[in-house]
Amino acid sequence: MRTPAELRGWVGRGVYDPFDRRIGVVAGLRADRATGAPEWLVVALAGDGHGGGLRAVPVAGSEPSGFAVRVTPSADRVASSPALPDEDDLPVERDRAIAEHYGLVSDTAASPSGIPRRREAIRARAQPERGGGGPDVGPAHRAALVDALRRAHAMEQAALEQLATAMSESEDDELVHDLTLHHKQTRRHAERLRERLWMLRADRSKPRDAGARVRAFLGARRRAGTGRSPAQRVPALADLERREIEAYDELERLARAAGDEGTAQLARDNRADEEAMLSTLRAGRARLTAT
Repeated sequence: MRTPAELRGWVGRGVYDPFDRRIGVVAGLRADRATGAPEWLVVALAGDGHGGGLRAVPVAGSEPSGFAVRVTPSADRVASSPALPDEDDLPVERDRAIAEHYGLVSDTAASPSGIPRRREAIRARAQPERGGGGPDVGPAHRAALVDALRRAHAMEQAALEQLATAMSESEDDELVHDLTLHHKQTRRHAERLRERLWMLRADRSKPRDAGARVRAFLGARRRAGTGRSPAQRVPALADLERREIEAYDELERLARAAGDEGTAQLARDNRADEEAMLSTLRAGRARLTAT
């Protein structure tokens, strides 16, 4: 979790959505009344069709990118959110209206005043896994899930290799920053997949998974070609993101069929990060080819 001091350091930076559209400038920070935890970035909208004014953007998912800040909602969604009042204390009714606009709900278990979170995250916490810590999945479904989790884990390991190579070879500061952030996300993805495999009692799968990792990495290197420039690297990375999205689509389908909501949620969460990175790569490719 980012500290208030770190977030206050973003004041004055430009704010961009996942499609590289400028939203405005960070003008301040709003925190939870009870805990002081940062909840919203206060963004002064740019005047290009948005009409100006202040809007709140969720701190969750916001990341620094060079001298800018990238957020998860689109520019249009931010512009259409409820306007912020000038006073520092955000009324409870307005806070809830903003959270609902972004598809969030108030988590009153985390704070008496309610911290905005995704509904799925609250539901997952309120409904722990059955069967003493592991999902209650039949043998046939379990085998299919384990295979899909292994494949996804192998792809994440291959992605770590590809991202590290691209980071070391690129001289474009903004691209390197975006790749570094996604490299951290990818490590978290791999950790979540390993935890899920352990919960499904598949911890003996390491030798098979290592072989799948090597095959996925070699395949990714063949698809990457020999190009070293950022513009040449981006299409190969985008192709890898698309294949990861497809793998998580399949994992979610299998998990839903098995009644394993925990694995289905993991697939949705990881896929959302891959989709956001794919959008970032597309915007980066357009920027690099235009220069």
